[in-house]
Amino acid sequence: MDQPLYVKLSSPFGAFAVVWRDAGGGPMIQQVLLARDGASGEKRARGAFAGLRKGTDPRVEEVAARIQRFLEGEVLSFALDLVDFGRCSPFQRRIILAEHGIPRGMVSTYGRIARHLGSPGRRGRSATRSELIRFRSSSRATARSCRTGGSEDTRAGPQ
Repeated sequence: MDQPLYVKLSSPFGAFAVVWRDAGGGPMIQQVLLARDGASGEKRARGAFAGLRKGTDPRVEEVAARIQRFLEGEVLSFALDLVDFGRCSPFQRRIILAEHGIPRGMVSTYGRIARHLGSPGRRGRSATRSELIRFRSSSRATARSCRTGGSEDTRAGPQ
């Protein structure tokens, strides 16, 4: 089954949706959408994924509950075993994995990550333009201006 499914939970930042698909061998999370510009995560998910419907899977519900606790302020880390990297380019995947490996409390720039990966001419930030949610404890990479980079769907709090 490849139909997009979602679970919805509340957070201090509004309702959010975890979109996933049943990959046959288990669920694969495609995106997490936070409320933004007055639209709930569920509404945004419905606009982004044709045929979206509610679904249940205990593994996805556990990840969603952890995201909810994280958005409430609990310090957590996230595994990447349920993340669907299939919609990412190989370079985007390498950037996401490198960023995920930055220890909590440390930061880097997307350019520095790209140089570390041997692609100094490429902007590491291109990885953040994918529709993939990156599970991590905090935004650990910044634009050169030191503002956090990445999709607003991967961060919580004021920009």
